[in-house]
Amino acid sequence: MSLISILSTFTSGSSSATGNSVISAAQARLVLAQAAQEKADAKSKPSTGDVQISPAATLAQANKADQTKNFGVLAKEMRAILNSQYKAGNTSPDFAKISGRGLASIVLNEGHQFSQEEQAAARAALKGRERDVLTTALSSGMSVATLASYGKTLEQNYDTKSPEERKALGYTEQTRINAARMAGTKNISLFDELD
Repeated sequence: MSLISILSTFTSGSSSATGNSVISAAQARLVLAQAAQEKADAKSKPSTGDVQISPAATLAQANKADQTKNFGVLAKEMRAILNSQYKAGNTSPDFAKISGRGLASIVLNEGHQFSQEEQAAARAALKGRERDVLTTALSSGMSVATLASYGKTLEQNYDTKSPEERKALGYTEQTRINAARMAGTKNISLFDELD
């Protein structure tokens, strides 16, 4: 029987001393249980002073910080991060908080510090992020306007990438030119073609 049903049973007209003491005890237990629940809820929720940073914001912060670093130094940092992940028990790298340039340092492996498996995993993560950009851009359906919008997004994306990221992704100057062409695509109507 639940505490609420016990309370409702005893409050429905019972005026005996036993009934009142049971009600008082049940009410006290209820108050204590509610206080304990509120205390547990307060511990699980961040206080107003705590700040929650989204994964996208964390990644943006890493991207910004890594843009100014020497590429060799960045590769050494990536090696240290992967080593600490393995030491913590991870069996495969977690790239969620690693910048695109950091991933490129693993993919390009200029210092010969990374295994082929790590390079392949970093390449897959880098390409996965690019695929997410495409998926988002095309989520509203296929149309000339959507493709033009994607071309603009790709053009901007290309411009924000470091030379190392472009190399790791296989982007060339032709990639940028094609994106600009796609961005310049206009809606063509057959009626406009009839003169």
